[in-house]
Amino acid sequence: MKKSTVTIILTLLICILLVSFTLQNAGDITIKLWFWEFKSPIALVLLIVIAISALISILYQLPSNINKKRIIKSKEKDIIEKEREIKILTQKLKELEDREEISDSIADANISDVE
Repeated sequence: MKKSTVTIILTLLICILLVSFTLQNAGDITIKLWFWEFKSPIALVLLIVIAISALISILYQLPSNINKKRIIKSKEKDIIEKEREIKILTQKLKELEDREEISDSIADANISDVE
């Protein structure tokens, strides 16, 4: 199975579980935080907490991901530079091989002339 297919299936399963959880936990709870007091369905509170947790996780990983992308770009530039060097060296090698063939031809011609 492709990675994208697995991701879609897992996403659908999670959505089904969340909908089922929401329908089964429709009762209200009271949330107290310092001076505030809220009444809300428990499912909504848990979904908000999960969303905030996911956001914190993404923000925590963001610098690392940016650094990895920067390193990848740097390595890609290095690869391009190395490929250019290989191309130049390959051309120089071909030129030297051509010169050697010409030198060999001249040497063979000189040997033939001497005999």
